[in-house]
Amino acid sequence: ITRLIGHPPVPMYEDGQYRRYELPLFSDACHPFVYLGSGWYDLEISEVGVYRWGSANNDIWLANPYDTPVWVTLALTLSSYETPRLLEIRHEQRLVGRWEVERAARTYYTNIVIPPRQTRLRLSAPVSDDPASQRQLSVVMFKALIVYYAPETR
Repeated sequence: ITRLIGHPPVPMYEDGQYRRYELPLFSDACHPFVYLGSGWYDLEISEVGVYRWGSANNDIWLANPYDTPVWVTLALTLSSYETPRLLEIRHEQRLVGRWEVERAARTYYTNIVIPPRQTRLRLSAPVSDDPASQRQLSVVMFKALIVYYAPETR
Protein backbone atom coordinates (compact mmCIF):
# COMPACT_ATOMS: atom_id res chain seq x y z
CA ILE A 1 0.00 0.00 0.00
CA THR A 2 2.89 2.35 0.76
CA ARG A 3 4.05 2.03 -2.85
CA LEU A 4 0.56 2.85 -4.17
CA ILE A 5 -0.17 5.88 -1.98
CA GLY A 6 3.38 7.22 -1.65
CA HIS A 7 3.58 7.06 2.17
CA PRO A 8 2.94 4.56 4.97
CA PRO A 9 -0.78 4.12 5.64
CA VAL A 10 -2.18 5.92 8.68
CA PRO A 11 -4.98 4.25 10.68
CA MET A 12 -8.34 6.02 10.56
CA TYR A 13 -9.17 4.37 13.90
CA GLU A 14 -7.04 2.60 16.47
CA ASP A 15 -7.55 1.23 19.98
CA GLY A 16 -5.90 -1.52 22.00
CA GLN A 17 -7.51 -4.28 19.93
CA TYR A 18 -8.29 -2.95 16.45
CA ARG A 19 -6.73 -0.80 13.77
CA ARG A 20 -8.81 0.39 10.77
CA TYR A 21 -7.49 1.82 7.52
CA GLU A 22 -9.43 3.43 4.68
CA LEU A 23 -9.17 1.49 1.44
CA PRO A 24 -7.20 3.31 -1.25
CA LEU A 25 -9.20 4.63 -4.18
CA PHE A 26 -7.27 2.64 -6.79
CA SER A 27 -10.00 0.49 -8.32
CA ASP A 28 -7.51 -1.23 -10.63
CA ALA A 29 -5.13 -2.06 -7.75
CA CYS A 30 -7.52 -3.05 -4.97
CA HIS A 31 -8.99 -6.56 -4.74
CA PRO A 32 -11.24 -8.35 -2.22
CA PHE A 33 -9.32 -9.49 0.84
CA VAL A 34 -9.71 -11.23 4.22
CA TYR A 35 -8.82 -10.25 7.76
CA LEU A 36 -9.46 -11.85 11.13
CA GLY A 37 -11.64 -10.17 13.75
CA SER A 38 -12.69 -10.98 17.29
CA GLY A 39 -12.35 -14.41 18.88
CA TRP A 40 -8.85 -15.12 17.57
CA TYR A 41 -5.91 -15.17 19.94
CA ASP A 42 -2.74 -13.16 19.33
CA LEU A 43 -0.46 -13.94 16.42
CA GLU A 44 2.11 -16.67 17.19
CA ILE A 45 5.32 -17.55 15.39
CA SER A 46 7.14 -20.89 15.60
CA GLU A 47 9.06 -23.33 13.43
CA VAL A 48 5.77 -24.24 11.68
CA GLY A 49 5.15 -20.63 10.65
CA VAL A 50 2.81 -17.79 11.60
CA TYR A 51 -0.64 -18.64 12.92
CA ARG A 52 -3.51 -17.70 15.25
CA TRP A 53 -5.51 -19.99 17.50
CA GLY A 54 -9.28 -19.70 17.53
CA SER A 55 -11.75 -19.80 20.38
CA ALA A 56 -15.33 -21.14 20.14
CA ASN A 57 -16.59 -18.19 18.05
CA ASN A 58 -14.32 -16.27 15.70
CA ASP A 59 -14.95 -13.53 13.16
CA ILE A 60 -13.56 -13.50 9.65
CA TRP A 61 -14.11 -10.30 7.66
CA LEU A 62 -14.28 -10.21 3.88
CA ALA A 63 -13.67 -6.80 2.29
CA ASN A 64 -15.10 -5.98 -1.14
CA PRO A 65 -13.73 -2.68 -2.49
CA TYR A 66 -16.04 -2.66 -5.53
CA ASP A 67 -19.43 -0.97 -5.91
CA THR A 68 -21.12 -4.24 -6.86
CA PRO A 69 -21.34 -7.68 -5.24
CA VAL A 70 -18.60 -10.20 -6.07
CA TRP A 71 -18.46 -13.98 -6.03
CA VAL A 72 -15.43 -15.12 -4.00
CA THR A 73 -13.74 -18.39 -3.16
CA LEU A 74 -12.43 -18.24 0.40
CA ALA A 75 -9.53 -20.57 1.26
CA LEU A 76 -8.78 -21.30 4.93
CA THR A 77 -5.74 -23.36 5.93
CA LEU A 78 -6.66 -24.87 9.30
CA SER A 79 -5.72 -27.53 11.80
CA SER A 80 -7.71 -28.66 14.84
CA TYR A 81 -6.56 -28.65 18.45
CA GLU A 82 -5.97 -32.22 19.74
CA THR A 83 -8.89 -33.98 17.97
CA PRO A 84 -10.95 -33.48 14.80
CA ARG A 85 -13.60 -30.79 15.24
CA LEU A 86 -16.75 -29.88 13.35
CA LEU A 87 -16.34 -26.29 12.17
CA GLU A 88 -19.17 -24.15 10.78
CA ILE A 89 -19.00 -20.82 9.00
CA ARG A 90 -22.10 -18.64 8.90
CA HIS A 91 -22.98 -15.37 7.25
CA GLU A 92 -25.66 -13.97 9.52
CA GLN A 93 -27.73 -17.15 10.10
CA ARG A 94 -26.95 -18.82 6.74
CA LEU A 95 -24.50 -21.74 6.74
CA VAL A 96 -21.77 -21.15 4.12
CA GLY A 97 -19.29 -23.86 5.13
CA ARG A 98 -19.06 -26.96 7.33
CA TRP A 99 -16.03 -29.22 7.65
CA GLU A 100 -14.58 -31.82 9.95
CA VAL A 101 -11.22 -30.14 10.59
CA GLU A 102 -8.46 -32.68 11.18
CA ARG A 103 -5.26 -32.29 13.22
CA ALA A 104 -3.16 -32.22 10.05
CA ALA A 105 -3.19 -28.80 8.38
CA ARG A 106 -5.33 -28.66 5.26
CA THR A 107 -6.92 -25.98 3.09
CA TYR A 108 -10.73 -25.81 3.06
CA TYR A 109 -12.72 -23.85 0.45
CA THR A 110 -16.11 -22.18 0.34
CA ASN A 111 -17.83 -19.88 -2.16
CA ILE A 112 -19.91 -16.87 -1.23
CA VAL A 113 -21.28 -13.71 -2.83
CA ILE A 114 -20.25 -10.65 -0.83
CA PRO A 115 -21.77 -7.18 -1.14
CA PRO A 116 -19.68 -4.01 -1.36
CA ARG A 117 -17.71 -3.04 1.76
CA GLN A 118 -17.32 -5.53 4.62
CA THR A 119 -18.99 -8.85 5.34
CA ARG A 120 -18.61 -10.62 8.68
CA LEU A 121 -18.48 -14.40 8.77
CA ARG A 122 -18.74 -16.28 12.07
CA LEU A 123 -16.56 -19.38 12.41
CA SER A 124 -17.67 -21.70 15.25
CA ALA A 125 -16.14 -24.92 16.57
CA PRO A 126 -16.07 -26.80 19.89
CA VAL A 127 -13.19 -25.94 22.21
CA SER A 128 -10.95 -27.80 24.66
CA ASP A 129 -8.94 -26.41 27.54
CA ASP A 130 -5.22 -26.06 26.87
CA PRO A 131 -3.55 -26.36 30.30
CA ALA A 132 -0.23 -24.97 29.02
CA SER A 133 -1.68 -21.65 27.80
CA GLN A 134 -4.83 -21.62 29.98
CA ARG A 135 -6.92 -20.90 26.87
CA GLN A 136 -9.87 -22.61 25.27
CA LEU A 137 -8.79 -23.64 21.76
CA SER A 138 -10.69 -24.92 18.72
CA VAL A 139 -8.68 -24.60 15.51
CA VAL A 140 -5.50 -22.93 14.36
CA MET A 141 -5.56 -20.62 11.31
CA PHE A 142 -2.45 -20.66 9.14
CA LYS A 143 -3.85 -18.77 6.13
CA ALA A 144 -7.05 -17.00 5.15
CA LEU A 145 -7.17 -15.89 1.53
CA ILE A 146 -9.58 -15.02 -1.24
CA VAL A 147 -8.18 -17.17 -4.03
CA TYR A 148 -10.73 -16.26 -6.72
CA TYR A 149 -13.23 -13.49 -7.28
CA ALA A 150 -15.51 -12.35 -10.08
CA PRO A 151 -18.48 -9.99 -10.47
CA GLU A 152 -21.74 -11.59 -9.43
CA THR A 153 -23.88 -12.57 -12.43
CA ARG A 154 -27.60 -12.84 -12.03
